[in-house]
Amino acid sequence: MKSLGWSALLLTAFTFLLIAPSEGSVHSVGLNPKIKAAAFERAVRVPPEKWENPYITIYDNSVSVTWNKRLNHKELQPEEVENFLVDLPVSAWPYGRIIVLTECGPSSGTKDTEHFRKQSRSIIVAAMKRLGVALNLVPSA
Repeated sequence: MKSLGWSALLLTAFTFLLIAPSEGSVHSVGLNPKIKAAAFERAVRVPPEKWENPYITIYDNSVSVTWNKRLNHKELQPEEVENFLVDLPVSAWPYGRIIVLTECGPSSGTKDTEHFRKQSRSIIVAAMKRLGVALNLVPSA
């Protein structure tokens, strides 16, 4: 799948929005080069509850990263996500350079939590672009 800049593909079967980084956006410092390019054809067939790659959920005051079918879990601040993903083993990326990004349901509605969620999304999207990781945006329940 060749991409021109950031492109989006809405897949109604799973209500996924895949955002692929442009070719050449992968930095020499970052993810292990053994981690392959995103396997979109494989990833779109996986329901969210069976997702094995990193799955990032934004909450009102933290970010959760799970991987390996959500058997492994780590609570982080958004600024820590990029380095955390870089440190994950190659085995945590069976679908290649692609993650799920979602939010945990409705926010508490305060200005602080809304700001935190918006800022977190921005930080994580920018980090994934730097790492050359595609985003599988899953709507919150």
